[in-house]
Amino acid sequence: MNKKLFNATIASVMAIGAITLVAPPAQAVYFKDLPKDPETSAAIQKMAEFGLISGYADNTFRPNVSITRAQAAEYIYKVLQLEMDKSNPLSFSDVKKSDWFYPYIMTLAEYGFMNAVSAKKFEPNRVLTRGEMATLVKRAFDL
Repeated sequence: MNKKLFNATIASVMAIGAITLVAPPAQAVYFKDLPKDPETSAAIQKMAEFGLISGYADNTFRPNVSITRAQAAEYIYKVLQLEMDKSNPLSFSDVKKSDWFYPYIMTLAEYGFMNAVSAKKFEPNRVLTRGEMATLVKRAFDL
């Protein structure tokens, strides 16, 4: 087994163990629009039960809707159980302290998992590209 695969496997096992040990008890969640694919539906359901993702007020998940940079930051923040450093000197002109995504973006930026898209803009509501997602996962899980 090569070293990268071994490290990724160990990190995954540790992450799953951490979620199992410290996650609150799973709560039943129902989405009326889950995909027909059982593996995808089960993944969405499990992540929602552990509070890692959420749906909309009308009990839909909307699995075919694109994900924003802010939403991706929230998911990674919750999965890795990160904490925000309140003394973080970073700032973005389009991320205010009152925004729901502020702690997620600032923490992932602090850890170097996500970067600004220009000098001082994060563009939290822009759709996350496949390339950005690959980079985010690589950085966050040290692959």
